[in-house]
Amino acid sequence: MTGGLIIINRIFLTALVGAMIAGLLLGVMQHFTVVPLVLQAETYEQSTTPAHGHQKNHDHAGGAEHESWAPADGVERTLFTFLNTVISSIGFALLLVACYAMQKSINWRQGVVWGLGGFIVFHLAPAFGLPPELPGAAAAALEARQGWWFLTVVFTAGGLLTIAFISGQFKWLGIVLIGFPHLLGAPQPDSHVGLAPAELERTFVVTSLITNAVFWVVLGAVTASIYARFERYSKQPRRDPNIRPGNPAEIDS
Repeated sequence: MTGGLIIINRIFLTALVGAMIAGLLLGVMQHFTVVPLVLQAETYEQSTTPAHGHQKNHDHAGGAEHESWAPADGVERTLFTFLNTVISSIGFALLLVACYAMQKSINWRQGVVWGLGGFIVFHLAPAFGLPPELPGAAAAALEARQGWWFLTVVFTAGGLLTIAFISGQFKWLGIVLIGFPHLLGAPQPDSHVGLAPAELERTFVVTSLITNAVFWVVLGAVTASIYARFERYSKQPRRDPNIRPGNPAEIDS
């Protein structure tokens, strides 16, 4: 097996194991903290709509009506939430471990720093303009929000990398990159009044950010520890299995 293939296998295996651990932890935390807030907010949303249960989509041109599929409340919804969390965790873990592969060495403390960077990039920085939303919250058009979120993620990541790895006077460019999306401003709705009470919305934002911060710290520490262990193992001297003690091949002629 070539060296490049070994590194790729190490990256994928580290990401998979780390994502399973951190993703399941996030799923458990969300199940007991975030999900109850979402369910509470849904009661306000349902109280304002005539139809309960599955969301209905209307085709105004043809007069047709159909229901969009969603997992049923209870065990099915919980399982799909956990599955979605783990799959997302694998993607985040791959990004972290790919960064580790470009470092000379890595340990769990450095992994925590990388994890905090991931939290800032994907959650904290976007939350300044687009905080986590409860069902029924007032929001701008989805395409506009997605575009601003992507712009913020890219510029924040570039800014943090500039501050961390560019030396000299160019470090200030990192601050400019981080602040640029916020100078543009996130797309905002015409009205900021949502269906859920303001106190519930604030609790949801804080709880979401805290659980995701814990997730990223654990993901960074676990993946860095696993990757470092693989690196130490790969550097250990290998013994030729064809040479055994007492074999004449071991005796210098």
